[in-house]
Amino acid sequence: MLFRSEEPDDAPEAAPVPAGTADESRALIDRLLARSDISEALKSELEGYKADIAAGSFEEADGRYLRQLAKRLGGEG
Repeated sequence: MLFRSEEPDDAPEAAPVPAGTADESRALIDRLLARSDISEALKSELEGYKADIAAGSFEEADGRYLRQLAKRLGGEG
């Protein structure tokens, strides 16, 4: 088992999302946060994604997850 700090040097870097995609993801997060039917745990997770976007550590896989989540919760995404 490798820990994050033990990844081999040749491991592929996760791709950060382009600015436009980050903006779309931020808007999607805001729409999800406005819902009254999501748990506090999900709200916390979504706030974490917003922090990742602000820090520049939001990745393509995060955006895909958010779009899939939104579709499962009610057709957004």
